[in-house]
Amino acid sequence: MISSKDVAKLAGVSQATVSRVLNNAKSVKPETRKKCCRRWKPCAISPISSPGAW
Repeated sequence: MISSKDVAKLAGVSQATVSRVLNNAKSVKPETRKKCCRRWKPCAISPISSPGAW
């Protein structure tokens, strides 16, 4: 199983950033969000959905 630490390493961001992306924090830049998403989609990880997020 892949962890947020693995995604962070692959995406070149911090583990805290991956956590913010997974929790749909508005402070994350769209390009950073995309970078993380590209890394975890093949691993079947998905962020928490909320209305209006993304």
